[in-house]
Amino acid sequence: MKLQTMLRDTERERAIEDFKKSANRMRQLGANEANIFKMLKEDYHGQLSDEEIRKYMNETK
Repeated sequence: MKLQTMLRDTERERAIEDFKKSANRMRQLGANEANIFKMLKEDYHGQLSDEEIRKYMNETK
């Protein structure tokens, strides 16, 4: 595996973990699911598709 590919995969894994932490924090603060989706979509625009956002949000419930 090329170094660039490995770095890109590692960066994506970190982004997903950060995403999940953010979703949990927003829930703890009382944000509803629609607002969480909207905020995370803005934060992760270009990194995650809408389907991925929904998937990872469901994984953190």
